[in-house]
Amino acid sequence: MHKNSSYIGCLLLALLILTGCLKDEVGGIRVATDTTVDVHAVTRQVGYFLFHAGGPWTATSSAPWLRVVKDSGPGGTDTLFVVTTEKNLTGTDRMAQVVIRSGGYDEVLKVKQTGEYALFDLDPKTYTVPAEGGLMDVTFRTNVPDSLQLYVSSSFAERLEDLREKESARTRKEAEGSLNWLQVVPNATKDTLRGYFLLAISHRQYAGRVDLDSLLIVQPPLPASDSETKE
Repeated sequence: MHKNSSYIGCLLLALLILTGCLKDEVGGIRVATDTTVDVHAVTRQVGYFLFHAGGPWTATSSAPWLRVVKDSGPGGTDTLFVVTTEKNLTGTDRMAQVVIRSGGYDEVLKVKQTGEYALFDLDPKTYTVPAEGGLMDVTFRTNVPDSLQLYVSSSFAERLEDLREKESARTRKEAEGSLNWLQVVPNATKDTLRGYFLLAISHRQYAGRVDLDSLLIVQPPLPASDSETKE
């Protein structure tokens, strides 16, 4: 009788251990969205995955440039958000893995950060225009010249003159890399003027644009005597 009790006790213990393992593995992970998402080459780009976990879950990112916004949660349906923390200046696409783990199961997701970049060649990103105006002595680097767009804040746009001739052979593409075809008029006001230049591309998935780099433009006022002459 003692031997049988010991045998039954061992069986119960084994059953409890097995049941515990099964509980850990029940459910798994099911991803409802694509398992790969694309984000642009700048910071604060957000991607997400909708999934269902059969139990408590954790999530980790394999890359320092990608952060998991919420890295754990209870079982059930949830959304995993990721956000870029660094620009991709490699010139090529790069990939990160995000692993969701629940009950002994792993689901590997992928985030691709595209390699598009455009950078103003100034650090810090500030350019001071002389009070008397003149050509924009600003250059930039990009690997997407055909799709790059230049935006100017409305507060400064009216102060610019485009020196390119409509019939000239000097095209926008030939001027890429420099803004020396833009001339700023003199600042005859009494205030320091500020505006922004933005290098951007169109967003492939949503309406709108993605700003790849920005430049603050500052123009001090003319001296009082010159300002009165300009007026």
